[in-house]
Amino acid sequence: MNKKIVLLLLVISSFISAAQAETAFTDAMIWDGSGAPLVENATIVVGNDGRISAIGQNVSIPQNAEVISLAGKYILPGFINAHGHINSFWDEPGDEDIYDYMRSSLKRYARYGVTTVNSLGDTSELIEIRDNEAGTEGMARVLASGPRVVARTTELAAEDTQMIIATGVDSIKIGIDDALGMEYKMPWDAAQAVHDTAEANGLSVAAHMFYLEDTKRLLEMGTHILAHSVRDETADGKFLNLMRSRNACYSPTLMREVSTFIYAEEPAFLEDEFFQRYPHPGQTQRVLGEDFINRMANSRSAALYKIALEQAIKNVKIISDANLPIALGTDSGIQARFPGYFEHMELWMMVDAGLTPSDALLSATSVAANCLDLDDRGSLVAGRWADFIVFDENPLEDIQATRSIESVYIAGEKVSEN
Repeated sequence: MNKKIVLLLLVISSFISAAQAETAFTDAMIWDGSGAPLVENATIVVGNDGRISAIGQNVSIPQNAEVISLAGKYILPGFINAHGHINSFWDEPGDEDIYDYMRSSLKRYARYGVTTVNSLGDTSELIEIRDNEAGTEGMARVLASGPRVVARTTELAAEDTQMIIATGVDSIKIGIDDALGMEYKMPWDAAQAVHDTAEANGLSVAAHMFYLEDTKRLLEMGTHILAHSVRDETADGKFLNLMRSRNACYSPTLMREVSTFIYAEEPAFLEDEFFQRYPHPGQTQRVLGEDFINRMANSRSAALYKIALEQAIKNVKIISDANLPIALGTDSGIQARFPGYFEHMELWMMVDAGLTPSDALLSATSVAANCLDLDDRGSLVAGRWADFIVFDENPLEDIQATRSIESVYIAGEKVSEN
């Protein structure tokens, strides 16, 4: 064979080998998200498929692997938001394309370490993003439920649910709430039709709810994800037993309540350097608008939701003490709820409510993954996606250390800050 051809083949081969080389992240302190203790001087080896091929101490590093030392750093699984939103313009969208807006939202989540978002209430465009783009190019992975079902009759409830299922959603979202007596609440026979249709198609139901008695009834129907806190009464034994027997999960969304009243005056978090890393400028400008501030300051519902937050905080501690699954959720992405940053504030609030940092972080990792039936993420285990966050400080000791993000990786690829 011609020597020039041989040389060319060797060069091409070396480029292919380099492109397919594994990456070893070494010397780190790793918390795998399972509840096991932090492991020091540990290594994660990521294959060229974006999945973890080996993890732990004394891991053999492949000969051709790129080695990235993370000495002194802490690695945790990427956070999973069990209740967020992607597709809603809540600032002035201008000429921004809906697809570009969704991409920017997924990138913003990812930069804050939220590597998977369960979008509960969205449009068909998100299905396309989920199938073709999410989890690449620095975007968080996404699950989609389609629009919330709030039909007035049994027939319409079944039809609407079936139409949503036909679009390829991951779950169904139902709405049982009267917005503090100001809106229509879906009839119970229609709610049952939603559950029956979803179950017949192998899909779980997530519920927007508020009242304790409504929530018990939803659990009896088979609701799997309680997408908000119970906010009117103290969670009682019957409720806890229903959660356990129905294998249901609870997503507190404490920050949802905060967002209903905090902008009555300029909130301190807007000056937080961590917040200012990645906010959407139009969204920040909106909450600083005089009209927006005045409406919130004079809002009847804002005062009532502030009271509801106090009950929500009590209930999340009761549910945690009962060892029932709590999945991080924020309802972020709509109505002045900042994607990415609000997930950190939710974790901080959960710890303020009495959970340990470990409990809060489990809610954002393996517990959330289990609640969403995701067996390929949520904990750092061989064979799962290499979605993880690198911190300068240890959030297991101080939950506020989630601010100390040094970098984020999705499928072993570093998420760009731009």
